[in-house]
Amino acid sequence: MFVLPMLFPEKVATQIKSWANQSIEGELNFSKVRLSFFRHFPNLTLSLYDYSLTGSAPFAKDTLAAGKELAMGINLFSLFKESIEVNKFYVDASRFNILVDKDGNANYNIYKSDTTATSNSSDTASAHLNIEGIVISSSQLHYNDQSLPMLLRMDGLNYEGNGDFAHSQFELESELRADSVS
Repeated sequence: MFVLPMLFPEKVATQIKSWANQSIEGELNFSKVRLSFFRHFPNLTLSLYDYSLTGSAPFAKDTLAAGKELAMGINLFSLFKESIEVNKFYVDASRFNILVDKDGNANYNIYKSDTTATSNSSDTASAHLNIEGIVISSSQLHYNDQSLPMLLRMDGLNYEGNGDFAHSQFELESELRADSVS
């Protein structure tokens, strides 16, 4: 367990960055990357530190999320395959800025829909998203929906959710706590 993260960090980081650039509308930036078994044991996690993510149009210039750490749980067995599977997200000390304009356009619609099935067999740097859980700790949420209108702010947000997000209909079990809500 000590050696495995040292053997694969470049492979995992390269595939995750490639997946992000191909799969999302917006820009993901971070200062450093670390691969570890021990940060979120027993999951192998790829942590992006000091990260920021911009939203989708018409909010492409606005920050959707930024924070101390965004970690992705990696299916250990997928390291030995061509495609790495991301199955959990751990978010720590982050700020979420959810925006919806008066026409209902939201900045969180960043995942590109697969309208043109990309079956490029020469592309071996890929990753797949199969979310089984999300853990958010010590974070802040700002939600501004001009289509309702509604403004919500949560400080000290702690959230844990799990379920099968891979299907069009899914059940989500959630636990949410916040120090303050306004």
